[in-house]
Amino acid sequence: MQILGHNGDINTLRGNVNWMKAREGLLKCKALGLSEDELKKLLPIVNANSSDSGAFDGVLEFLVQYGKSLPEAVMMMIPEAWQNDKNVDPQRKAFYEYYSALMEPWDGPAHVHILSTLALQFGTNLI
Repeated sequence: MQILGHNGDINTLRGNVNWMKAREGLLKCKALGLSEDELKKLLPIVNANSSDSGAFDGVLEFLVQYGKSLPEAVMMMIPEAWQNDKNVDPQRKAFYEYYSALMEPWDGPAHVHILSTLALQFGTNLI
């Protein structure tokens, strides 16, 4: 666990891991600025023997390393309950709508602590 800690289980873990594995074949070296050899070293993004924390951490780290800010990556992975909330800011709703088409939420933990030692940020996301 390098970036996060959480309480509870990630209820959607098997599906999340399977979808990440399926997407690995779609990764492009040029889009990530990597050679084929460098890309092969990154895979698998989620180790088959990882705990739920390890799997989540691997995906979060991958997203941050390749262009997403830490808050953006967290919002992609564990979005707030926005679909039926009429008070959600339109820009935030558009963000969630867009990323919900690209990645399934990692549902389950009631509390997540995220620590980025690179950016020296500490964040907490309550869902």
